[in-house]
Amino acid sequence: MKHLALLLAAVLGIAATPLAAQDSTKGKTILILDASGSMWGKIEGKAKIDIALATAADLIRNRPANLEMGLMAYGHRRKGDCNDIELIVPPGKETTESLLGALDRMVPKGKTPIFKSVLQAAESLRYTEQPASVILVSDGIETCDGDLGALGKLLAEKGIDFKTHIIGFAMTDEQTVELRALAKTTGGLYADAGDAATLKAALQTAVAAAVKPVTSLSLVPLDEDGKSILKNGVQFALYKNKGDENPAVEGTGGLWKGDVEPGAYHATATFAGRTLEAAVDAAEGRNTTHHFTFKAPVLTLQAVMQEGGEPLADGVAWKVLGAANAEGRRPPVTYSYDATATFRLAPGDYLVQAKRGNAAVEQEISFGEEPRTVTLVFGAGRLAMSAALTKDGEAITEGLAWKVLGEPNSEGKRPQVAYSYDAQPKFTIPAGAYLVSVKKGNATATATVEVEAGKDTTGHIVIGSGFLKPRAVMSAGMEPFDDKGLKWDVLTPPNDEGKRKSVAYSYDAAPKFSIPSGSYLLRVTRGQATTEQDVEVSSGETTEALLNLNAALLRPTASMTEGGEVFNDRGLKWEVYGPPNAEGKRANVAYSYDAQPTFVLPAGTYQVVVKRESAATTLDDVTVETGKLNGAHAVLDAGLVKLTLADASGSPVSGSHWWDVFGPPNAEGKRAKVAYSNKPTPTVVLRAGPYLVKAKAGDRTAEAEMQVEAGKLSEFTVKLAE
Repeated sequence: MKHLALLLAAVLGIAATPLAAQDSTKGKTILILDASGSMWGKIEGKAKIDIALATAADLIRNRPANLEMGLMAYGHRRKGDCNDIELIVPPGKETTESLLGALDRMVPKGKTPIFKSVLQAAESLRYTEQPASVILVSDGIETCDGDLGALGKLLAEKGIDFKTHIIGFAMTDEQTVELRALAKTTGGLYADAGDAATLKAALQTAVAAAVKPVTSLSLVPLDEDGKSILKNGVQFALYKNKGDENPAVEGTGGLWKGDVEPGAYHATATFAGRTLEAAVDAAEGRNTTHHFTFKAPVLTLQAVMQEGGEPLADGVAWKVLGAANAEGRRPPVTYSYDATATFRLAPGDYLVQAKRGNAAVEQEISFGEEPRTVTLVFGAGRLAMSAALTKDGEAITEGLAWKVLGEPNSEGKRPQVAYSYDAQPKFTIPAGAYLVSVKKGNATATATVEVEAGKDTTGHIVIGSGFLKPRAVMSAGMEPFDDKGLKWDVLTPPNDEGKRKSVAYSYDAAPKFSIPSGSYLLRVTRGQATTEQDVEVSSGETTEALLNLNAALLRPTASMTEGGEVFNDRGLKWEVYGPPNAEGKRANVAYSYDAQPTFVLPAGTYQVVVKRESAATTLDDVTVETGKLNGAHAVLDAGLVKLTLADASGSPVSGSHWWDVFGPPNAEGKRAKVAYSNKPTPTVVLRAGPYLVKAKAGDRTAEAEMQVEAGKLSEFTVKLAE
């Protein structure tokens, strides 16, 4: 028997184990995802559908290899259609990419036909012929008149070990009554989830049950209304026999769940001094649920924007935390996304937290045995912002980034209070003075605003920016570039030190910059060609500019010998040098390791050097003309030599070697080293001519003169002396 530590209090009761590591038997399941319009609702600023899709994607990537999983969705194609149900991906082992692709395309739109979707999934799994399960994630109740009670009975009576596992996502206890009953009737699991973490834990547990069915008990403490679950303060005990003195498992919490051995048990639940008992029978391979009903006091939470204001009707997120433990941490007890939230709690001390937009408030409360209503005051107001490019211009409808900054601290820095990427955002923030910043492209403007508690404040900012739309051509008369390869820079006028500051940049062929009105230097680069132009940007207007790089393409090629095959593989290094300066030195302007590179260069004359290992050749006075593709061909006049080290008898020498190759002697009789290698039998590329080869194997050395012929592969053996 496992202790309560194995239980996930208030959610599912068991700690999540990496799914891929579980010892499991074959399972087959369909994940049914709610894609109804209500999934656009937000949890702490993030849409529920985004949370669900990200969590489901993580689950799919890490699911057990032997789980055949499929995906069904409803409400994802049409509004108001109760038949908008689709088995997008049938169950199978090799479905990961299909499942992830389907999630990427999911857009919530319609209704919530739970009855029809679960039944269709069951039928596609042939639930009357073989064991299977579905996992339903829903944020709402049945909206297509389906009878979930009748569905549960049908699946339980006709199904062959068929289970419906259900996760209620950000739902109230009253909304989940029918979902809990459906899971209970079919022997499946039910769990509440309120955020990404609890949704992930619930999905992992449901998948684990689908892969390898477990025997488990769920003890659910309900209020006498038959709907609301007691969130804490219930003492549970589970005995193997009614007369046992010591329980096999005990603990404190709300909903209690644990894995057990199949068989009969005696369970007790105690709340507010009252103890209830029940005999429960844990059916093998299923989750068995038993309800205990108590009369519990109701804590009602509501919030107002200002003292004396009307309670808010929407947009409030609540958290209730318990008393601090020995480490000072306060455990979460429950949560709600209802503006007016009701909870069944045990008497005690709690910390209540409320959040609306970017306004938050918390309060310590004591809750006894009588109902209590607590009202929290946000002391906040609503701020609606808009922006225009010019004073009399229309409000911008897209492409804005907003920040709301608080009063500066002791260091002069302003903390960020809120942000939004909506064109015309609405913020709920604490009363006070703020600096609001809006950005469009590379233009930013600010304004100060004062927000009063309980009041609506509007603000409007004139950004005073315009648009710059540049294009570039290779040379006069050519079409503008429409591919990648350009780099644009927009620079301010020079400061007192002559330096310019970058305002914007882009790698697009036809960028559109949104920048403050003013004078700028516009620069564009492609390859080694650069040009620039002064431009003037006016507020609310679009400035177009066409820049001429006055450049051309140079595409050189190389071969080993005159008339030989042109290189088309790797192994070459190209360097392009500009004209010599006053000291006769040339600056390197470009390089490439491609066999047949394409350089973009300003019109002019260049020196081109190509190398392949130790062989190199230089092309002087390569002229690049605008308006054409310029070519140049280099002949390395080289050959290949395979070197071998042998003993006096001519047998190859094994082990490590070191090779040095020296060119012909210069006027002083000295030879320059042109190649080296530590390979046993290296192949080197050398220009045609005489060479001295030195070899070393251990303490023994040898050397020999050799001749390299252009365009040929030669083998040369150096023999060690006796």
